[in-house]
Formats: sequence, structure tokens, C-alpha cells
Amino acid sequence: RKNRCCNFISFANHYRDLFFYNTGLLACNFLQCITKQIHMIPVSATLVLNEAQTETNDTNGKTFRDSLLALLKRLKDQGAPIDAIGIQSHLKTAARYDFEAFAAYLAEIASLGFDLHITELDVNDSGTNGPVSKRDAVVADLYERFLSAVLKLPAVKVVQLWQLSDRTTWMRDAATAARMHVRAQPRPLIYDDAFHKKPAWNAVARAFEAAPVR
Repeated sequence: RKNRCCNFISFANHYRDLFFYNTGLLACNFLQCITKQIHMIPVSATLVLNEAQTETNDTNGKTFRDSLLALLKRLKDQGAPIDAIGIQSHLKTAARYDFEAFAAYLAEIASLGFDLHITELDVNDSGTNGPVSKRDAVVADLYERFLSAVLKLPAVKVVQLWQLSDRTTWMRDAATAARMHVRAQPRPLIYDDAFHKKPAWNAVARAFEAAPVR
């Protein structure tokens, strides 16, 4: 069972500008307290701290990576009972990536004793022009390169797509599309609108087949 307890860091003092997180001390103490309280609930649960925007090879990605790692080291020192770190993975065909370097970063998180969950995985194809066949090929390539890199890590225990079919992607929501400047009829997932397999399905399958056995 996943309890998403963190998606608010990487601004001033390593935390987003929300009520409980506007000072580093308050935020870290709050996270330590709430994770310990949740861990006391008598159920079999996996406590996952989830964060976004760590994967890109740019200033924004570095800011989030450095901030998340600093937070995790502090929480580890404080004994916060977090089991796994969720890495939200909303990839974009227009973004820059160095997936081998990113996998090395994830290995550093894993060395602290955390399992890793790849969460909210999809690929925004708004940065790729041309026919559907070209867009699908670029999306599939990005899925395969990303998963091939991160699945080399034994600490990666979960891969979770953000929906399965293009028909139900969050990028088809009008408000989300406007906020994220998403193209008309995006194709970010492994099944098309009619739930037919796309090249991305095969790319994901190849990455899993090539991955070390867990």
C-alpha cells in the first residue's frame, strides 16, 4: 500500500511554499513526525515519499535532485520510517536527459537504504512534430532508454504508468493541457484510444525483458 506523503520540496529551504513547509526546520520535523505516526498504524503498509521533476538534465532537474537527496539524508538521520522513494516520471520528448547519470543518482538514494518506485510514468510528445508514426517512435524510444537505465538498479521495485490508454491520459484534460502546453490529441501511453498496443508497449516490454531479475 502506497502512502504519498511528499510532493512539496525543492524550493526555498528545499521545500515548496506551502503552510507546513515554509521553513526547513518545520518541514523536516513535520515529515519526521507524520511518517512516524503513519508507521504506527497496525497495517502492512509501504510508506513512500514521492517527488517530481528530478529526471531532466537541466538546472531544474539538478535543483530537485539536490534538494531531494539533502532531504532524504536528513530524514534518514532523524529515523523517519520511510520505506521507499517514489520518482514521478513525466517524461517529455522536448526535454534533455542523461539517463545513465540519472540512474547513478537513483543508486545514491538506494545506498541510503530506500527502495525505489518509478511512478506516474508517461511521455509528453508535444515536442515532436510529424505524423503519428514518428511521434510514437520517439515516445517508444524514450520509454525504452529510460526504463533500460533505471531497471538496472535492483532497488527499483515498482514501475507505475500514469494511466494506460491515451484516451484517459491526464493530458487530455483541458485545464492540464492548457497549463502544460500539451498538443492536441497527445499520445503519451502504451495503448492508443482504442486500447491497441503502440510501439511504446513493445519498448516497455523489451526493457523489462532485459532487466535483471528482482
